[in-house]
Amino acid sequence: MLLYEMKSLASYGISPELLKGLWMQRLPVQIQQRLSVSSDNLQALSKMADSIFEISKDDLVASVSANFQSSVVSKFDNRLTDVENRLSRLEARRR
Repeated sequence: MLLYEMKSLASYGISPELLKGLWMQRLPVQIQQRLSVSSDNLQALSKMADSIFEISKDDLVASVSANFQSSVVSKFDNRLTDVENRLSRLEARRR
């Protein structure tokens, strides 16, 4: 299903190797590991991934990580530091 949607979004402007790499990255790690040893074409890999998922879906654990140091957070952190510095200078002038 995922592969079909990716193919339709990519249209004709993407190489099969790139599509395979992008598709594989979005699979659970356990499925990626099993498929990485196969040299089958993308369609066959997709069918294998579906089968593996159906067999082991209760065993799969999804992990989520967040990058809290995104550019937005860094930008706000820099602005806050700037405001703190300005406030310190204003307080120093008042003394």
